[in-house]
Amino acid sequence: MGGQDANLGSTSRTRTSQTSLELKVRNLSPAPASSDFEYYFVAQGIGKAKPYIYCKGTKPMTVAGGQEQKEVLQSTELVQVTAQQTGSRTVSQPGQDPYTEITVASQKIGARPVGWIVRQVVDGKVVRVQASSSEYEQAGSNQAALDALENSAPRAAAPGQRPAPGQRPGVPAIPGVPQK
Repeated sequence: MGGQDANLGSTSRTRTSQTSLELKVRNLSPAPASSDFEYYFVAQGIGKAKPYIYCKGTKPMTVAGGQEQKEVLQSTELVQVTAQQTGSRTVSQPGQDPYTEITVASQKIGARPVGWIVRQVVDGKVVRVQASSSEYEQAGSNQAALDALENSAPRAAAPGQRPAPGQRPGVPAIPGVPQK
């Protein structure tokens, strides 16, 4: 059995995602009111990875009596990379006509946004929780569940570790696929 291999090419698609929330706060009291808004953006890795908090912050707000204020909360970017490599191989066997086998290998890496949690905190106490789903709302109301979401994040590269040649910082390399 003989054959000839050929690489027909490879493609790579990079998709970035960013989530924005508009926070609208209304003060029905005649006196000014202050509170902090803790926000958490949740992502999930490709495959069967657990959800995790990939971005969080705190936004202090003071709203005058009888007034309304709006703020935009924005996450950092998430990156997904899909790489595909196509090859062919001509196969010839004694007594048969030659034929071509086509092979396609595909790999996806990265994460996608799956939700958010916003907690209103007054004098160090959580007074209200809103989230993109009831599951995340429950997590926002329970500090242990929120900590578990935060601690399930993928581990970052070791300090001082450099990307491979041709690799963009923060984007995992896929063997055999050049980064653009």
